[in-house]
Amino acid sequence: MHIHKIDTRDPRQVRQFIQFPNKLYREDPYYCPVLESGERAALDRAHHPFYRHSTADFFIAQSEGQVLGRIAAVHNTRHNAHHGVRTAFFSAFDLIDDFQVAQALLEAAFAWARQRGCEDMLGPRGLTGS
Repeated sequence: MHIHKIDTRDPRQVRQFIQFPNKLYREDPYYCPVLESGERAALDRAHHPFYRHSTADFFIAQSEGQVLGRIAAVHNTRHNAHHGVRTAFFSAFDLIDDFQVAQALLEAAFAWARQRGCEDMLGPRGLTGS
């Protein structure tokens, strides 16, 4: 298994990240897909207003060309300044039923947060704090 940060400028990688839950939950009659346009907008660093003050990265777990899971790691500097904390957030945490995949994705997100000086991580919370 390999965890890699997607390049949000690469349409193929963005598509993999966005469409994974649809493939994962396709047999679940209670699954309600999110709007792809909203997910795509959240990954668009050039246009989404969140990236004017903060940052996020998006990770995929893969094995033999198959996507096994995904996670988003979010560092909202305005939230931290307002609350006087050093907190990162995670969202888009979807994966196959496999503890090792979950552990690897969370470890990637935690390492990413530590590199930015964050002391803890909360989630799921997206770019807007919801």
